[in-house]
Amino acid sequence: GGTCGTPTATSTGTPATATSTATATPTSTGTPSCGTTVSYTGAPVTVPDNLPAGVSINVPVTGVGTVSDLNFRFDPLAGAVCDGTVSDTDCGVNHTWVGDLVFKLTPPDGSPTVTFFDRPGVPLTTVGCNNNNLGLLTLNDDGGFPSVETQGNPTGTACNTALLFPEGNFSPNNPLSALDGENANGTWILNVSDNAGADTGAVRRFSMVFNGEGACTSPTPTFTATPTATATAGGTPSVQFSSATYTEDESQTAIITVNRTGDLSGTTTVNFATSNGTATGGAACTSGVDYVSVAQAVTFAANVATQTVNVQICGDTLIEPAQTVNLTLTGASVGSPGTAVLSINDTANLFRNGTAICTTLGAPAAPYPSTILVASGPVQIGSLRVTLFDVAHTMPDNMDFLLVSPSGRQMILQSDAGGLVDLVTPVTLTFSDAAGQVLPNSAPLTTGSFEATSWEPGQLSFLAPAPPAPYNEPGSTVGGTPSLMSVFGLSNANGTWSLYMRDDANVSAPSAVTGCVNGGWGLEFLSSTAAQASISGRVVTADGQGIRNARIVVTGNSLAAPIIATTGSFGYYTIEGLATGETYVVTVNSQRYTFSMPSRVISLIDNIADANFIADSQ
Repeated sequence: GGTCGTPTATSTGTPATATSTATATPTSTGTPSCGTTVSYTGAPVTVPDNLPAGVSINVPVTGVGTVSDLNFRFDPLAGAVCDGTVSDTDCGVNHTWVGDLVFKLTPPDGSPTVTFFDRPGVPLTTVGCNNNNLGLLTLNDDGGFPSVETQGNPTGTACNTALLFPEGNFSPNNPLSALDGENANGTWILNVSDNAGADTGAVRRFSMVFNGEGACTSPTPTFTATPTATATAGGTPSVQFSSATYTEDESQTAIITVNRTGDLSGTTTVNFATSNGTATGGAACTSGVDYVSVAQAVTFAANVATQTVNVQICGDTLIEPAQTVNLTLTGASVGSPGTAVLSINDTANLFRNGTAICTTLGAPAAPYPSTILVASGPVQIGSLRVTLFDVAHTMPDNMDFLLVSPSGRQMILQSDAGGLVDLVTPVTLTFSDAAGQVLPNSAPLTTGSFEATSWEPGQLSFLAPAPPAPYNEPGSTVGGTPSLMSVFGLSNANGTWSLYMRDDANVSAPSAVTGCVNGGWGLEFLSSTAAQASISGRVVTADGQGIRNARIVVTGNSLAAPIIATTGSFGYYTIEGLATGETYVVTVNSQRYTFSMPSRVISLIDNIADANFIADSQ
């Protein structure tokens, strides 16, 4: 808030202007310079309907220092007109009844939490009803503005009239000044909840404006500013990536943020382009294409500091390591970093339900269950994978997931893993028999592929309509049984699959315990056919340690040439594309180890996951 003026003080260096979006600003002593705006412009975040626990959005902040003033702003899309039309995605928040919404902001040290937007609207008899959507709305407790609590449809307006919630400056429900004195640097958490039924929406864009008014009105500020490559003030504008690395899940769209610093008064244009790393680009998501290639101009209009470029990631049914896409900016105004790498996380996405699944302490999730209708899937499952997209939970140990097939087969995917390490940054978990690792018991959960994992046997029954216990529990050892294939293999994939999520209250805490699978979940199947059968296993030392770089050779009567694979870091290998009904010879060789039984003869009826080799003692 406020109008930024020029400090009347002697300084060394050049003061930095408020152009940062979560990038570093110059350090200062005394009053900081004219404010810093940190904006969220990522993927829309769906607000679960009628779930007081809501959903949390993490916002990293660097280079701000101590908070002396904080305003919160809902931002419409730059250059667009936000109105009260249902699902107007140009708005900062599109929601069909904003009177259901509560917004809470928590600083990096976890306290205090300020509820600054709390189901606004004067009584029904006075206002008539509430409004759709939030446009350009600033919550500022320093300017004597009218209270946001009393805003709503004008008197006499018919209920259900599609009117935009009033725009402008308003005082929040509770003062944001309660956060003054906090260290701004770290991860802020915005929790958004819907507290009544029937109406839905999503959070799209918002900003936190730090230290704007106090810094601009101080008559005698003194500071020492050191401009950096990521926060240059005045002079030639500089355009650079917001990070040198980005990660996105297969089948999603990567949103790449590009920042402009320095002089923002004019127009600046740079060129953005993708090129192949280990991933293959193409004009569209067709066979063999991992991402849609991008080559476009990125133009910053006057006073615009941030732009985004979308890179579409294509889905496929291949099990692959992380693949990379090279990102490059070119032009006279390019700063550092001018290059970046986008990593593609392999997922199960052939069948998908993208609706968020959220829970609170001791409660089943909503929706319960989350379902996927599979059509045109294999009538005999040869293998399957399951992905949970963008999982966040304050107590991961409390999360339990139960997968139930159309025919009623069931299995625990995850229980009591991840310990007490708060998933501030969401992770994407893929469950596959071929993963070669299990989820950790107490270490932080990380994005990746894992075998189904249950650390505490004897899971109690999930609430109805889930089937009652006992359940197929995979245990917590690599290669444990039952596996996904032993439970669901050779059954018909077609029909409705159900995923039940709960918080089992195994660990409680004085603060609220919440969790969400923000991106929903996905399924992927391979048929039990000649073209899709596989042999996999592990090569280990006599004491059970994995042997890396061991050479696996497969020969068979229908193979035109041997198939050769090499074991990974922990000794695992997989050979795919083999024909069922045939006999194969699998042979192992290692430069450092010998094997009393270096070969195995396998008559392949279906996928084999335990073709293991044990080296002789040394």
